[in-house]
Amino acid sequence: MKDLLRLERHGEELPVVWFYPTQIEWNGELVVWVDGRGKESLVGANNEPRAEVQELLAQGFAIAGPDPFMQGEVLHDGQPPMETPAHRAPRASAVYTFGYNHTLFVRRVHDILTLVAFVHDDERSAKISLVGAGGAGPIVAVASALLGDAIERRVVDTEGFRFGELQSYRDVNFLPGAVKYGDLPAILALSAPHRLWIAGEGEALPDVIEDAYRASGAPGHLHRVDRGLEQLVRETFQAAGAK
Repeated sequence: MKDLLRLERHGEELPVVWFYPTQIEWNGELVVWVDGRGKESLVGANNEPRAEVQELLAQGFAIAGPDPFMQGEVLHDGQPPMETPAHRAPRASAVYTFGYNHTLFVRRVHDILTLVAFVHDDERSAKISLVGAGGAGPIVAVASALLGDAIERRVVDTEGFRFGELQSYRDVNFLPGAVKYGDLPAILALSAPHRLWIAGEGEALPDVIEDAYRASGAPGHLHRVDRGLEQLVRETFQAAGAK
């Protein structure tokens, strides 16, 4: 089911696709799945839900897939932006635009917060989980740090991303201050003590994340997964679905 979520106060619209189980009773849990390629990535070439989505549906979960700002359905030509928009200025500098305006990355995070707030107010959804994959891991990591108890489970495939490796402030993933305050590992650490599954970080998680979870008294809520996304989703929701 396709929908258009409107946040009238800011004049914003967010396209969303919803999947609900039909072969099994809905368990009342909703997975907000954010993919860097947009909501259409949740559907395969045969117009059927992709394997990971089918896995969740078979377990009774519902799924919501959004097209965040300047992604997917909202694009006139279907091509995502190659760089974040910026105002013309006498010289190239981030402060001329982003001292006063949100970056493209921040706008996408805001859209995820809007969607979670909407489904959180729906009494039918007892629990909400958040998945970030296909390049959307950093977006979901930032959203997760802000959502606190509103999210039951967080699943982030970082794909080894670091803000410090960006070559320009015009990069679509530019986030002011991210490098200064510890980059993506420090952002992920802000999810402590909530349940968090992380893929894409190799053989070990950064110390700052593990230290944060130990300090929060919930080291068992942090999980590293080194398998593919399908296996990551399967392990996450089969292991935690009954909790």
